[in-house]
Amino acid sequence: MGVMSFLRERMGKILAIVIGLALFAFVVGEVLRSGSSFFKDDRNLLGEVSGEKVAYDEFLSAWSKTLTSLNNSLVRRLLRRSLLTIYRKTPGTPM
Repeated sequence: MGVMSFLRERMGKILAIVIGLALFAFVVGEVLRSGSSFFKDDRNLLGEVSGEKVAYDEFLSAWSKTLTSLNNSLVRRLLRRSLLTIYRKTPGTPM
């Protein structure tokens, strides 16, 4: 019974300490793992995929091309739909 009252009285402090230590360990781990970009002056490195390093500039260029392609195809589809709608509503058309 003494253990239960001890835990009941101090559980908030114990839980706060455990969460604080876990948070501190997480932050320290991230700093140590990503610290290589600070110390080696490799700021352009975005990440690594299958062992191949990906630079930020390369990723940004590829992403821009992808977005442009998606936007162009979306515009074409919307234009085609609106033209078909107008064509179907025009009197005297075969449809």
